[in-house]
Amino acid sequence: MDIPETKGRELKEKARHGLIEYALNVVYLTLVFAAFTVYRRLVLAEYDIAYTNYWVALIEGLILGKVIMLGSLFRLGRGLEEKPLIYPALYKTVVSPSSSASSRPSSMESGA
Repeated sequence: MDIPETKGRELKEKARHGLIEYALNVVYLTLVFAAFTVYRRLVLAEYDIAYTNYWVALIEGLILGKVIMLGSLFRLGRGLEEKPLIYPALYKTVVSPSSSASSRPSSMESGA
């Protein structure tokens, strides 16, 4: 077995692992956002307003799953792991919401 074949196999394995991780994140996030969508539909049904934008949960799950994948790829907050626990916790508290908020489309936020 030569070196290029080993590198190709490692690359395939990394890609497979990344896609599985992304798929799991998307499924979880889609279920969470779908629960919010069902809640929104039930609340609006009290006022006889029809709400059928279920696809928004899937789109939000796909986008946020990609943001999470990029955050783990760039190892955000990993440089502070040797410091006391308060430093990485505060850093991740600030960086994670700001990175996901910057990637969220404003048209989906308003429910339009």
